[in-house]
Amino acid sequence: MPGRLIAVALVAAAATALAAGQAGSAPPKLQGTVGPDFSIHLKQNGRPLKTLRAGVYVIVVADRSPIHDFHLRGPV
Repeated sequence: MPGRLIAVALVAAAATALAAGQAGSAPPKLQGTVGPDFSIHLKQNGRPLKTLRAGVYVIVVADRSPIHDFHLRGPV
């Protein structure tokens, strides 16, 4: 019985992943950079961003500063 339960769980997980992949494309990727000097930047496709629309994003931050942080804030 445990083998069947695991098989059913794997099939359900695979079906969910497949449906999620077909529902839409991957979220946009943003690149954040802090430092090494006093600079903090956020870019998409190499272009600087000042504002973002609400949504789902993948954000990768390169922290090159020992004294500064990258902060992301919501609506003003």
